[in-house]
Amino acid sequence: MSTPKASPARRRELRRPVPRRRSPWREALRDRSLFWAAAFATILTVVGAVVAGFGQSSDRHFPGQILGEPAFARVDFSLVNPSEVDFEKQRARRAQPEVYAANRDLAQRLRLTLNEAGELAFLDDATAAERFGVYGFDPAARVAVARLYGADGNPSEWTARVDAFLKELFQVYILPEGDLARLRGDAPSPPPIEVIPLDAPAGAEQRLTVQLSACIEVGDLTRIRDELGFATLNLPSGTQEFVTQLVIAQLTRPLYLPDTANTRALRAAAAAAVEVRPSQHDRGELLAEALVPLTPVEVRLLDEERLAFQNARPQLARLVDRGGLFASMALVAVGLWVYVVSYAPRIRRNPMRGAALTGLLLLCQLAAVLAAAIWPSFTYGAATFPVLLASMTLAIAYDQRFAIAVGALLVLMLMLTLALPATTALVMLVGVAAAAVQLREVRRRSKIVIVGLVCAAAMSLAALAVAPLERPLVGSGARPQLEILLDLGVNVLAPIAASAFATGLFVQGMLPVVERAFNITTAMTLKELNDASHPLLQQLAQDAPGTYRHSLAIADIAESAAEAIGADGLLCRVGAMYHDIGKMNKPDYFIENQGGGPNRHRNLSPAMSLLIIVGHVKDGAEMAREFGLPPVLRHFIESHHGTTLVEYFFHAAKKQTQEQDRPDPSEFEFRYPGPKPEFKEAGILLLCDGIEAAARALDDPTPIRLEQLVHSIATKRLLDGQFDACDLTLRDLARVEKAVTKTLCSIYHSRIKYPAGNEAGKANGKSTVAPGAAGTAPRSTVSA
Repeated sequence: MSTPKASPARRRELRRPVPRRRSPWREALRDRSLFWAAAFATILTVVGAVVAGFGQSSDRHFPGQILGEPAFARVDFSLVNPSEVDFEKQRARRAQPEVYAANRDLAQRLRLTLNEAGELAFLDDATAAERFGVYGFDPAARVAVARLYGADGNPSEWTARVDAFLKELFQVYILPEGDLARLRGDAPSPPPIEVIPLDAPAGAEQRLTVQLSACIEVGDLTRIRDELGFATLNLPSGTQEFVTQLVIAQLTRPLYLPDTANTRALRAAAAAAVEVRPSQHDRGELLAEALVPLTPVEVRLLDEERLAFQNARPQLARLVDRGGLFASMALVAVGLWVYVVSYAPRIRRNPMRGAALTGLLLLCQLAAVLAAAIWPSFTYGAATFPVLLASMTLAIAYDQRFAIAVGALLVLMLMLTLALPATTALVMLVGVAAAAVQLREVRRRSKIVIVGLVCAAAMSLAALAVAPLERPLVGSGARPQLEILLDLGVNVLAPIAASAFATGLFVQGMLPVVERAFNITTAMTLKELNDASHPLLQQLAQDAPGTYRHSLAIADIAESAAEAIGADGLLCRVGAMYHDIGKMNKPDYFIENQGGGPNRHRNLSPAMSLLIIVGHVKDGAEMAREFGLPPVLRHFIESHHGTTLVEYFFHAAKKQTQEQDRPDPSEFEFRYPGPKPEFKEAGILLLCDGIEAAARALDDPTPIRLEQLVHSIATKRLLDGQFDACDLTLRDLARVEKAVTKTLCSIYHSRIKYPAGNEAGKANGKSTVAPGAAGTAPRSTVSA
């Protein structure tokens, strides 16, 4: 028999030279995950260094703070003491007199009233007494006024007398009631006031200085009457008493009113004229003592000294400092992404996860800087909140080891950013560990709040333990120890505990956002999806009851198998409950839902039956998207058959082609489209799905036969490459086989049969039925 010639394509393939091995550096440059890691590390370095520079330049001293060591001036500097300047300005303001202005409205009203009184010259005694009798009218007053008018009736003489009287009257300084007592105060020699006279031009600076002893309050009628007696001397003798009564009736308001605008302008000018004299401070001068609460003046001194020290440094030194800051931040960023590339494949393969991680760290750093700048006394809390927030979020989204590693690197970032001491870093590391250790899984909403409380207690104890390294807890000299302990409690322990507890509450409220941002599903969400009242599960139980019972059985088997190897048993259970929801579209084409009725595939070709069977995977994935199931559950649906062979219909098609004398069908055409399981829980479900269906088809499911069945199917799936994409090891597979066999034996355990009759038992006087034995329930013979 001659050997067939190789095709030209095959010959070219054989002649193709073996490619040379590329250098590792070239392979690294072609790796997109390394490119994204380098990009995110660069972003973290640049943005983190800028934020850290802002954090180091902000002031963080506050009144009441207790320093562990005395503070000395490192450079000569001058400082304008704001409190002294404010005191001098205030004293200059108080030294300026208040300004009062003549009540021009009252003057005009008095002028009109007195001019109207000139009508006395044209009235007889009876009419004048009727109109002006209330003011003490005397007939001699009418005669005196008429004498001024003369024969021609010209009122100019009376008007001139009235104007002269008003000028004399407004030399009596009548002020509002109560102003004299306010102006005098407790001073033995009260300052004078300044008045703007009635005849001063509008807008002019003409003011008169008047002593308070020359002023009268509007209610002092005795002194007012005396002063009016002098003012009316220029009037005819018969009209003096009449005019006095007439004016007193109109003096319900003072002659001079406070002029607040002029007073404010006068005092502002005096305050502006105060000379500012900065105080000089020499290098080595003691600015603040240790173990003594800082005063506002000392806080100002420390902040000004720090600015002066920074400005006094050469430009080259400042550039070196910034370069060191960038280098330190670069070390943290590179260390983070080396760890991510080495031990976090989920982030390495997905740039969006890398962007979320980078953004989370930068937001935490920025939040700490802003909080410390706004509330300097809350610096410890400002550092605690973002560190615990990142640690809790990453522990929920990924795993505990990753959360501890990233949390420790974030602590280093905040140490560089806020110039925190090493003792504070130790306290925050305790919080990171306490948060991550407790968050292996979150099945109750109260769990995160409890984690916050535990972190608060752990960090408070750690702060107490390291406090003596930062400050002495016992005062020296006459300084009481209580003051130091109070500062420790108020400025250290209280912010740490409050921030830890607040972080637990915040993460609990933000948990849905965390799930969406990091594309994860927490145990609480899985528990909600595992509820039998979920609309999708209710619909599955109604439309495909056999599939629903099949899913329940697989859920029990898969959960025990996952827990045997330390995987997520709850995730396995929920994935098993939803993996076959696609069968609801055509439930009668699956044998577990036929209930002993006719087989719908009997009149279909193997190829058509294959499309229906394989189609339930695609239908299930679409249904999961429609109901908003998490992506991890969609993967269970898509991968629970992997790329396994649909053996029944493949052999049926093969038999059909042999009968028709046609070539055998390709095995590839009768395989599920995949994908293969990508994590342990999905691989366990694939294995349990096939085992449960095969176990239900066994005639006599003894433990030995079940063990053999489990091992044969596991080996078959292993050799078929179905576990290549997930990290199930051979040791894990052996433990899964053992757990699955144990669960199957508990489901299909042997039962004691009741005897056909109890005649023999009656003959012997004993019952042959074991007490408490259960009847043999009919076992289902359908297969998946």
